[in-house]
Amino acid sequence: MPIQVLPVGHAGLRRTRLVKNVRLETKIEMFSGEGVGSGQIAIEDAPEHFSRDDTLRDDMRVLSDLSVLPSFDCDTLRRGLRQRGINVEQETIFKLSDAKIQELFPLMRRITRPLIKHLYGDEDLDINDTRTLLALVQNPDHDKVRDRLDRMATTLGVPIAKLPTYLEDFGDLYLSLSYFENYFIDLAPKVEQMILWAKDVAEGSHLRNDPTSHKTFSDVERRLRYIKDNLDTRFKNLSEVTKVNWELLDVSMFQKVQKSILAEQIYLATGLCGLAVKIYEWERVFPNAGGSPDRVLEFVGSELRPGLDNLVRGLPKVEVVNTRAKRPSRPDRAGRGGEKVWG
Repeated sequence: MPIQVLPVGHAGLRRTRLVKNVRLETKIEMFSGEGVGSGQIAIEDAPEHFSRDDTLRDDMRVLSDLSVLPSFDCDTLRRGLRQRGINVEQETIFKLSDAKIQELFPLMRRITRPLIKHLYGDEDLDINDTRTLLALVQNPDHDKVRDRLDRMATTLGVPIAKLPTYLEDFGDLYLSLSYFENYFIDLAPKVEQMILWAKDVAEGSHLRNDPTSHKTFSDVERRLRYIKDNLDTRFKNLSEVTKVNWELLDVSMFQKVQKSILAEQIYLATGLCGLAVKIYEWERVFPNAGGSPDRVLEFVGSELRPGLDNLVRGLPKVEVVNTRAKRPSRPDRAGRGGEKVWG
């Protein structure tokens, strides 16, 4: 995360970044680049590298407050800053780019497709972004759609004029979930590849007869699989919980979905950030997934293992929730119509 987006006044600090390193420690990154690596210092060591003017102490306090965040993704950073009363000048750091939003839209269809079906029935509408959908809500082109939107606003207890904003805020929650899920879809197979890479070395070299090496490999594998499986279960549970039946929509349903997503965001950010920095470092050091047995063992023990115990502790065990079995049937209502740089 570029430190310049934070309320930091020291000119030297503003040229650096706040990052999570492969050991999952928060550091000030002085420089980075291909061939030179990443030059990092601890926040408390800043006075040794920067001129000690009147702003440095206050700036270090801001960075120290943020260092405990599990991730620097948009949603985690926004909540962390708000909880600490820290204001920022560039609100754009909390927004995804248009390109990223477009990339995430297929995952957003879990909410957009049922809503379109509810409003427009079986009409074949070519909607590929949330802006087009919100435009349809703001300017409905059919009387039946206006009637359904009126009933929706009444049920939710909001003026019809504010319904698009209400739905947009609701969609932002799904967008943050889609952002996290998109990262997981990318990272999960890479975690498996990294595990198999290490296992091949452990079982296909002289290390297979070394009990200490075997324990190092198995401990890291067990923790990586726990983290990946834990996140997978959380996404599966959210997939069920966040299914909105627009036919039975009411305030309590909206609140339940909002509460479910918000409650999981901290766990998703924690696990995904941890896996991401491990994968990125593995790909950087071993771009071709090669390496001698001794070099692989050193990497697994000194780079992959540190921080995994804290990640496991930060992700409590979770079971698959079968919401369909628990969801009571509800009678039809008269008058109701059709149906998230880690640094």
